[in-house]
Amino acid sequence: MIKFDTYVVVTRIESYLDSSRNVRGKKIEFSLIDKKVNNESYGNPEVRIVREMVNQLKSMGFMMPMQGARNVKMILYLLPEEEKALNIVFNVNNVYKLEFTPNGIKFIDVTDQFYLVE
Repeated sequence: MIKFDTYVVVTRIESYLDSSRNVRGKKIEFSLIDKKVNNESYGNPEVRIVREMVNQLKSMGFMMPMQGARNVKMILYLLPEEEKALNIVFNVNNVYKLEFTPNGIKFIDVTDQFYLVE
């Protein structure tokens, strides 16, 4: 089985209200990024699936033009207990590696591999 590395960067974090439970949560927007700039990474299944979903939403008129150079590829809505269960703190501009397992998706903070941290 071929293993592909998928990386995302947090572009925005907002508060939202879950009206069904009257609980505040977080809306976290991610953009897909490549660790290495090459065209081979565009063939991996995760990237292709996300790109196809975004293209379909755009063709149906659901996606608004995004500001800046990055386009949102994934939005995650988290309630406080869900964020605690993930055991990770999301910060804007941090980079996370996605690990796809049969049980779900795991986020691993790899910001120090992308930015010079002093």
